[in-house]
Amino acid sequence: MHSLRFPTWLLLTLAGCTVESSGKGEAPAAVDVPTEAEIEDYVSNGPIDLAPGSTLDGSALATEDDLTAPSWEDLTDVPEGILDGDDDSLAALSCAEEEWLSVASGAWVCTDTLPPPRIDASTAAEGDVLRVVSGQAEWTTIDDLLPSRGCSSGMVLTGDTCVEVAPRSAQTWRDAVLDCAAASLHLCTHAELLPGCVAGSTTEPVSGLEWAADRTDNGQAAMAFDQTYNCEATTESIGNQREYRCCTTAH
Repeated sequence: MHSLRFPTWLLLTLAGCTVESSGKGEAPAAVDVPTEAEIEDYVSNGPIDLAPGSTLDGSALATEDDLTAPSWEDLTDVPEGILDGDDDSLAALSCAEEEWLSVASGAWVCTDTLPPPRIDASTAAEGDVLRVVSGQAEWTTIDDLLPSRGCSSGMVLTGDTCVEVAPRSAQTWRDAVLDCAAASLHLCTHAELLPGCVAGSTTEPVSGLEWAADRTDNGQAAMAFDQTYNCEATTESIGNQREYRCCTTAH
């Protein structure tokens, strides 16, 4: 035990002014300071034995083998309704390969059948559109329910309209209208021509412009459709001969 003395200083102020001060003094204090020899007893540079059963400072060391596997029973204050073992638990299920979970009679079960069943090559051919028949739990093609919609040779389906793939030889707008009508068709409108132009499913006219059935607001000029440079563009045209296409509603 060593006896130490600490310096002190007393300063008294009032309203920011020093009233009285005393010089430095020393107050004795008893402090328990370990000696160098005592400190050496607390520190060891020797190796620590981590083998099972070893101790450190009198306490046994725990190893991985001493750890116990966690258990649901170890959990406390678990909210009601999520305890393991409830009726909606999937812990008891072990589905086989190619099976999946389904609910039957309010309980989870493993099954290899879905209503409707899987689609394979026997269900549909390339390009078929499928739907589920109500109440029959099976797939069927749209063609089985609705007549297929197609176009005559030389025409392509764009939306609900069959459009001629290639333009016809140049004529006046009036003669183009009459020519299409003679074939039980109609001169295509700009709206009917636009999808095929954008999709590239119709060929370009040789001249770069072709007739559309649309006319200007005053009816004095027909609209020419620019399929070569801009599918959206139209221009007024009077008295010229241009290529054109005939259209019809798909059936």
